[in-house]
Amino acid sequence: MDGFFANPWMGLVAIPFATLLLWELVKRRRPPWLILPRLLWISGCILLAMNWYFNLSTEWSRSGTIYVFVDESDSVVKVDSRREYLKQFLEEINTWAKEHSQPIQVFAFAEQLRSFAATDGARGGEASRLSSLEGISLDNESTVVVVSDGNWDRNIRLKTRSFVVGLDEAESKDVWIETPQPVMTAFLKNRLSIPIEVLQKGFDSQSVRVGLYLGQELLAEKKVGLESERVGVEMPYFPEKMGEQILSVRVEGLEGELSPLNNTSAIRVRTVRDKMRILHIGGKPSVDLKAWRLFLTRQPDVDLVSFYILRSLDDDPLAKNSELSLIPFPYDELFTTELEKFDVVILQNFNFNLYFQPFYLSNLARFVERGGAVLMIGGDQSFHRYVFSPLEGVMPFDFPPYMARFETGSYRASAAIQQHPILEGLAWAFEIPLWSRRHLISKNKNSDDIVKYKDGVPFVSLRQLGQGRILAINSDESWRLQMQEYGKFIPFNRFARRVLRYLTFDPEMDPKNLTSGTWKSGEVVSLSVHGGKREDWTITPSLYPGAETKFSGLSSIEFLIPTPNIYEVKLSSSALSYFFETEETPWHLEWKNLLPQEDRMRELAKINRGEYFSFEDRQKIFEKKLSGKQIISSVQSPWNREAKGLSWLYLVALITTLCLDFFLRKRFQWDL
Repeated sequence: MDGFFANPWMGLVAIPFATLLLWELVKRRRPPWLILPRLLWISGCILLAMNWYFNLSTEWSRSGTIYVFVDESDSVVKVDSRREYLKQFLEEINTWAKEHSQPIQVFAFAEQLRSFAATDGARGGEASRLSSLEGISLDNESTVVVVSDGNWDRNIRLKTRSFVVGLDEAESKDVWIETPQPVMTAFLKNRLSIPIEVLQKGFDSQSVRVGLYLGQELLAEKKVGLESERVGVEMPYFPEKMGEQILSVRVEGLEGELSPLNNTSAIRVRTVRDKMRILHIGGKPSVDLKAWRLFLTRQPDVDLVSFYILRSLDDDPLAKNSELSLIPFPYDELFTTELEKFDVVILQNFNFNLYFQPFYLSNLARFVERGGAVLMIGGDQSFHRYVFSPLEGVMPFDFPPYMARFETGSYRASAAIQQHPILEGLAWAFEIPLWSRRHLISKNKNSDDIVKYKDGVPFVSLRQLGQGRILAINSDESWRLQMQEYGKFIPFNRFARRVLRYLTFDPEMDPKNLTSGTWKSGEVVSLSVHGGKREDWTITPSLYPGAETKFSGLSSIEFLIPTPNIYEVKLSSSALSYFFETEETPWHLEWKNLLPQEDRMRELAKINRGEYFSFEDRQKIFEKKLSGKQIISSVQSPWNREAKGLSWLYLVALITTLCLDFFLRKRFQWDL
């Protein structure tokens, strides 16, 4: 309540009233009781004046809001102890807030900021971004409490005082892996040394086992002594096939470590060939044989073994072998013990019946199924000679019943799959020549014809068989691509080079057979095969071990992505693997070191005028003055103006006492 003399001019009213009152009491001669009515109406006048000039000041206030920001990044949510500590602290601060009628708001932050309810639970996110806190509106009387492990991107300056609570014990121990080169290049069937660094805190003088894995298969293992905080080790890897592989390095978990989640790291290895080992067998000399042999001998990355002037079993030179310059064809060694040493076997216009028994071709079929490759080139001694042989079932074409033959004529050809990597920029080269020599064959349902003659007969056909490939060229005139000039480059060389790269599984020559949607954890991704071809699907988690998922006989599938990971997708018609990485990069690729960053948390508290508390000392935060008083409303008004009935009562009483005073004075003594 303001004082009566808050308005100075009110003194001019109060002083005459007080003077008149004293005069009545001291100087007037009359019966003393006559002073009472006058005293009453003068007091009434004073009270009436007070009703208008005395003010009541009323304020409504509350404690400033406490904003609690909970770290829900993966380095917190995926560590069991931190998740339990977080839950415990939230229960404690909510209980304290209820007991002290303290307003509190809880938010969760990782990549983004969101409102957090106790029933939600922390969801997890890739990383901590304190920058997401900068957009929230804070007043001067509020307080911020950040609950985290300190593994965030950078410190920020907030608009109000901030306290930080850590989520770890005083001495945390952990062991983790770092890979200096997450992407490496290897040569096929050549040893690759992969450098690994094992880091630790709290496990001095102990030892751990480090393993190199391809999926769930252990490739190599070493025992490493933890003599210092950082120990280097090299893991050997021998790539067996072309393309990209995802390897994982895993260190065994130790008792008492913070979490085993960062004990795994991924390495991408892209395998290429330093040399192509090729066995080239020609049935008889020809222009086409010469074109291919010249091409092969001029390739610096080709190790070539070639046989093209052969003696058949029926040839009788009438001389001893030691007297001949042309040795017998070593078919037994080539198709048994030496076969696995080659990457590609080229059978060019070759009739095997003249040289060895059909069962040797069974070895060649198994060679393809195990990852080898065969290139068959046509001619009058070629395709139709393999009817009913062990190779007939693996050919990329079919023989028409009772019509398998070699024929001559005039034929035009065109590309059937122009987008195939083998034909990129070369489709026109097959349309210009007039082809004259071919076999009468038909399409195989398990093969792709990328070039066809105009009447539908396959020209260039290819097929995936097991882990290997087989390609057929239905002509002995591919030299026409070289002998005629079609532009600034020679089409034959480019075509032949791409054929070899395709057969040796060069990833750039693999057709893009698979279309995929976005890979996001917890959502469904759609995958489909080009052309609507039905396949058997296998989806396997590559980084973190998990359950394998299979689909049979489908051209498209929908797959629910369970967790962030790198997933390997394989199709039954292809030996190659397709790798897809979720948008949420598996958290440990970014979070190598899970140890709490106490220095970073102390710095955040310091620059925001707050204080840091370890989890063991968290109760001390409740002893601090966490927030000030926030005035939310203020009203100043005459002290009883709202009681209008009382004001009218004052007025009636004032008039009544005034009339009574006048009546009594007139009756007993008129005295003015």
